Amino acid sequence: MTKHDSNASGLSDLITSYIDFPEKTGNELAKKILEILTSHSVRNKISKAAGGYRTQISIGLDHLVEEVRQETVINCLEQFLKPDYEVMLDEQSAKYVHNAAQFAAYALVDRHLGSVTKDGKERTKRLSTTPYKWGESPEEDEQNTPAVSFTNDPSHEMLELALEKAKATDTSLHQCLSLLQKGHTQLEVAEIMGVSDRTVRNHLKKAAELVRY
Repeated sequence: MTKHDSNASGLSDLITSYIDFPEKTGNELAKKILEILTSHSVRNKISKAAGGYRTQISIGLDHLVEEVRQETVINCLEQFLKPDYEVMLDEQSAKYVHNAAQFAAYALVDRHLGSVTKDGKERTKRLSTTPYKWGESPEEDEQNTPAVSFTNDPSHEMLELALEKAKATDTSLHQCLSLLQKGHTQLEVAEIMGVSDRTVRNHLKKAAELVRY
């Protein structure tokens, strides 16, 4: 059993039952999601989301952990009822839940951070300003390599040009480039967007094509 699925047995069956009978199965599914999202795992997600801003979070860690867990339950229950959701195996479903929890951690940490950095400057960079794209979880064995560019260190003007073109043609690509512009690594971008690192690399290839024309 992996770190994602130690409590996942029966999760997919519950999701299936919830889709068919949401009022009957909702509470049981919510309880199962909370079992999967242990306090320890959520603390790790919060730590990853906060990075160097950990000491500036305005609420207690225990309260934030519970906020992330509850937010994830709400988001997952909503997502499971969407027509395009496809029920997966228990382990994949658990990864899906953990992926959603990581996004919730980014959003809630950002919400509870102060507006001033450690050195007294105004904090202008948000951890994540993009909507979550539900889907496949990032592959665990991929390296956390910096995603500083889609070519060899392009100029700011090139990145801005690609962003502008992508805005009108490809919202997913625009989201990816926006995160790269904020300094996130490829793995971080993949986690925030809910896609694989390979998908991020494909987006970078598209961006390179855009600025050629």
